[in-house]
Amino acid sequence: SYSFCTLLEGEGEGREREKMLYEKTGLLIPPINFGMIMPKVYRSGCPTKENFEFLNKLGLRCILFVGTETLPKDYAQLKDRNIASVVKAIGMDGNKEPFVTIPPEDVSRALSIVIDTSLHPILLHSMKGRHREGVVVGCLRKLQGWSLVSIFEEYDRFCGRYKVQPIDKRYIETFSPRIKYRKGRLPEGWPLSSLPDAYTLIEEDEEEDDDDK
Repeated sequence: SYSFCTLLEGEGEGREREKMLYEKTGLLIPPINFGMIMPKVYRSGCPTKENFEFLNKLGLRCILFVGTETLPKDYAQLKDRNIASVVKAIGMDGNKEPFVTIPPEDVSRALSIVIDTSLHPILLHSMKGRHREGVVVGCLRKLQGWSLVSIFEEYDRFCGRYKVQPIDKRYIETFSPRIKYRKGRLPEGWPLSSLPDAYTLIEEDEEEDDDDK
């Protein structure tokens, strides 16, 4: 058996607490803002070396980063230490008032990766696990048929005490997904019928986008 603790949010002081716990208690430390989206699909802020032992317990196949920031030096060890065999990235800047929005094709590409069961278990992360990641997860919830009330409650919860972005909520509300998938590689019971026009079946011989880092 093993024990772990979670830090829902934090930078600076929160990261220092994380290091202290890792060094002094032997607890397994999840990344900041860690949570489960659905079985075998997880979300968080950017993992640090203090989180590696915890992530190793998840048996990850894939890690997907949505962002443009420079990642910590330790991040390269995720593959070297066999924490995940596939590490992908989609360069994604956040929504900003009044006119800067995430390209919808980037969100659709992220969703296509997240729901591909050949890449499960998968960890989706941004740097802090709040706004950009919240947009991707919110758009995923639309695919699952969630109400906007429930989608926005989850978004708010992961933003925590940090500023909720109204532009993110407008983006989620108006987002029209264009999802590419392969037969037999959707989660069990996935509600294709909720947005049937959102999906395109890819033939087995078609090449996929190469996002590997």
